[in-house]
Amino acid sequence: PIISDDRCLGLLLRKGISLAFITAGSVGNTALRKRLFRRAEKLGFSFPRIIHPGAIVSRYARLGSGVFVAEGAIINPDSLVGDQVIVNSGAIINHDCRIGDFAHIAPGAVLSGGVTVGGHTHIGSGACVLQGVRIGSRCMVGAGSVVLRDLPDNQIVGGNPCRRLKA
Repeated sequence: PIISDDRCLGLLLRKGISLAFITAGSVGNTALRKRLFRRAEKLGFSFPRIIHPGAIVSRYARLGSGVFVAEGAIINPDSLVGDQVIVNSGAIINHDCRIGDFAHIAPGAVLSGGVTVGGHTHIGSGACVLQGVRIGSRCMVGAGSVVLRDLPDNQIVGGNPCRRLKA
């Protein structure tokens, strides 16, 4: 249940409610999610990991605070998932991946082994990122894209194989 909005955070803490979960989306801009997280964190809230019972998360994966893992998602061993990351329905994060804070791995996206995704990056639905590829921070990878090569920060890409759409 929704208890209140962010205007009542201090009151909630005084009432003994110390867990918070940020539910603002992230497509295109994670600034609101980050601002709400930092504000609640500064006040003293803790952020649980929310993992659907139908998700598979290796006991050898490490998840940051406030991570959401949806039904059917898979996170394999030796992967590191940063704070406030969304791993959506059916997404697969293979072994040895590194996902930066506030990233969003959309439904059905597949990250092959050893992929690095920078903070505040959105990997679109059904996208496939090949093994060992490094994607920079604040990037958007379009739905259904196939990422064959490293991407620098601040890129918007799409297609198969993906190509730069704009910076």
